[in-house]
Amino acid sequence: MWNPFLHLCVSPAHVLQMEIVAMKNLVIGLLLALTTLSLAACNTVRGAGQDVEDAGEAVQDAAD
Repeated sequence: MWNPFLHLCVSPAHVLQMEIVAMKNLVIGLLLALTTLSLAACNTVRGAGQDVEDAGEAVQDAAD
């Protein structure tokens, strides 16, 4: 996080390095969240497809 008083006790190069690390951590966190949501959505679509398939089989069985 940005701290207006950080420059009083840390060199500017170190502050920049800390900001870069924070940005990398943010990007990694967002990528992990996106990956998790993508996997959850894939599982949901697969489950919906299975439900539709089961409903189709039930209709076929009822027609026979």
